[in-house]
Amino acid sequence: MVGSRADWDGQAADYDEAMRPFERHAFARARVWLCTRARGDVLDVAAGTGANLPHYPPGCRVTMVDYSGPMLARARHRDARVRVALCQSDAHRLPFLDRSFDAAVCALSLTLLGGGPAFKEIRRVLRPGGHLLVLDHVHARRHVWRPVHEAGFRVADRRRLLMGLVRAVDLSF
Repeated sequence: MVGSRADWDGQAADYDEAMRPFERHAFARARVWLCTRARGDVLDVAAGTGANLPHYPPGCRVTMVDYSGPMLARARHRDARVRVALCQSDAHRLPFLDRSFDAAVCALSLTLLGGGPAFKEIRRVLRPGGHLLVLDHVHARRHVWRPVHEAGFRVADRRRLLMGLVRAVDLSF
């Protein structure tokens, strides 16, 4: 994980305000595309303050995992049309049984999660035919995607936004 738990805990109160301009101009449309592809039991990894929550379709059951308890506490107050469970955990050691989820969402977290076994863990907890839905702005740096591909995920569909600076990717295995 990049940054200590204390670092992320300290950012929780101001995080949404700091991200507001980026959300409006860069990430909002990508979140809609990404989250509306999720179905069933969904694992939202490195979920932060829950910016994805308003975009999940009704019927999803979302389990939000984040390293920071204060980030998750802010997510508790987001509007959501779905059932939500919160779990403070390190994505490199997910506390779920094998094949527990139909989809996993990872938004703006590739560089945070790429240095360890997070994507192998995500694959472990996905059911056969499950999808990993990724939103990020670092697509040009191939090494960031290496752990995703090494975990056995392959691109099923993708959407490029802001002249390719932001990418939403649907991966399957």
